[in-house]
Amino acid sequence: MRDPRAVASSPRSRPERRGRRVPLARSAVASAVVVAFMTLAAGTGLAGSSTQIPSAGPTDLPTSIGSAVAARPTGSARVPQNPFLAPNPSQLHKDTWMSDTQPQSGPLGAGLRVWSTALTEVRTTKSLFFICGTGGFDRFGRYETACSSPEQAALVLLDPVTLEVLASQALPTAGAGNVSSGLSTGYLYIDDQDRAVIPTANGTLTIVPQTGSPSAPDFGTPTVYDLSEAMGGVSTVFSPVPDFKGRIWVTGRETGIVGVLDTETGAVHTVRLGTSEGIYNSFAVTGTTAFIVTDRRLYRVTAGTDGVPKVDWSVRYLTDGKQKPGQISDGSGTTPTILGGGKYVAIVDNAPGQEHIVVYRTARTLARGMKREVCRVGIFPKGEGAVEDSLIGFRDSLIAVNNYGYTIDLSTLESTPSVPGVVRVDINPKGRGCHTVWNNTSVTSPNAGLTLSTGNGLVYAYTRKYDAAGLDVWYWTAIDFRTGKVVWERQVGTGSQFDAYWPLPIIGPDGTLYMSAYGGIIATSDTR
Repeated sequence: MRDPRAVASSPRSRPERRGRRVPLARSAVASAVVVAFMTLAAGTGLAGSSTQIPSAGPTDLPTSIGSAVAARPTGSARVPQNPFLAPNPSQLHKDTWMSDTQPQSGPLGAGLRVWSTALTEVRTTKSLFFICGTGGFDRFGRYETACSSPEQAALVLLDPVTLEVLASQALPTAGAGNVSSGLSTGYLYIDDQDRAVIPTANGTLTIVPQTGSPSAPDFGTPTVYDLSEAMGGVSTVFSPVPDFKGRIWVTGRETGIVGVLDTETGAVHTVRLGTSEGIYNSFAVTGTTAFIVTDRRLYRVTAGTDGVPKVDWSVRYLTDGKQKPGQISDGSGTTPTILGGGKYVAIVDNAPGQEHIVVYRTARTLARGMKREVCRVGIFPKGEGAVEDSLIGFRDSLIAVNNYGYTIDLSTLESTPSVPGVVRVDINPKGRGCHTVWNNTSVTSPNAGLTLSTGNGLVYAYTRKYDAAGLDVWYWTAIDFRTGKVVWERQVGTGSQFDAYWPLPIIGPDGTLYMSAYGGIIATSDTR
C-alpha cells in the first residue's frame, strides 16, 4: 500500500530543462532512424496492391445482423477545434477534449462493404502483429497513422479508398522485443501543417513533415527532440498533446512528470505529479490547461505565458490498488474527458467491487458551498467491471465500455474472453448529480474503444462473438446513441489477426469507418 500522505503531497514545478532539437543525422537516435529508414526505403511512395488480413477460418455465425437505419444527427458536440491540430479527428481520441466524437456520418448499414490491408508493403519483420494507433487525415483526405510491432515502427500514409500505401517512414524502437516503445507511437497526432507528431523510443519526440506533391506524397526529414533528461530519464515519451498556444505537452509514463515543450526554443518546463505516481493514459487539454490522471489522482495543470506547468488542484479518486483483468495499471484506465461546454471533466475510477464514472467541475476555484465532485455513478456488475478505454463525452452525456477479463499473450496473440457491457450516464441539469440513461449488457468490445458519430447518432463498437467451434468472430456493431440498442452488426473476420488491443474506430471525411487490428487496418463503408 502507498502512503496516502505521500500521494497527497503538493507537486512542485521543476526548473526549465532543454529538449535537444536534433537534426536527423546528429544523434545516436537520429542515426538509428536513418538506418531503419534505409531498410524501409522500398516501402516509401509505393503504389503496390494491399494484401487482405487473413481470417482464421470459416464460421457459422451470420455475416450481417439487423438492418440499415436512417441518420438521426445529434447536433454538434460543441468541442472546440485546437488551432494547432488538423481538423478533427486528428488523433486517437479525435480532439484535445478527448471526446471520442466526430461530426462525420459513418456507415448506416446499407449494403456494407468490408476490406482490409495487412500492410505487407511496409512490414519488415515476421512479428505476429503490426498494429496501428488511430491517426488522422491530411488536407487531401489521406489517412495517416503509425504502426508497430516489438521489432518495428513506421509512419504510414494510406489511400483512404484502396488502403494502398502511398508513403512510409521508419520510426525508432528501443530494440527487438520491446513492445512498449513501439506501442507508444499509437499516440501520434496530425498537426495543422499535416505533420505527424509522434512519441518515439529513447525519450524522443519526432515531428515528420509531408513532402512531394498531392499525387506523389512522401515524408521529409524528421525533427527529433530528445526529452529523456528533462522527463526524468524515461525511455519513452508518452502521449503528446498540443495546447491552444502551440506548445506540446508530454508525460513520462513511469516518472509521473508532465512536460511542456516550446518547439521554437527547445525549452522544456516540467512538473512532477505527486510522489511515486505513474501516468498510464493520455490527457485532455483545453486552452492552456491540461487534465491528467495518474494511477492515484486527477490533476488540473495550467501553463502560463512562461510555459511553466503548475498544479491548480488535484483530487484523489477511489482505487483498491489492484490491477483488474483488462487493465494495464492499478489506477484509472481512462483518459480524462472534458464535456459540458468545458464545465466538467470525467474519468472512471478503480474502486473495489464496482467501478464508477466520476464527474468533476473543471473550474480553478469554486463558489462557496460548491463541491468539486458532481457525481459518482456505479457501472457494470460488481467484481466484473474494468474500463481501460476513454469515455465518450457528448455535451452532458458519457458512454463507457466494459473491458473486464481481456488479457493478451503477445507471443501468441491468444486473448481471453471479456465481460459485455456499454452504459450511458448523463449529468443532470445545473450539475445536480447524474443518472444512468441506458445499460446495454449484450455488446462485448474486449479492448477497443467507442466512437460516436454526431452526424448520424450511431455509436460504433468493435466487438467479438464466439461460434459453436469456439472461434472468435469480429464484428462492427452500431448502437443507437439515444436508446442503447444495437441496430446492425457486420462481420469483419475471424481469429486473432482481427483482435485489437487499444485503437479506436475512426470515421474518414467520406464516411468510411476504419479500425486497426493486430493484422493491419480494416475499412467499412455503405455501398448504397
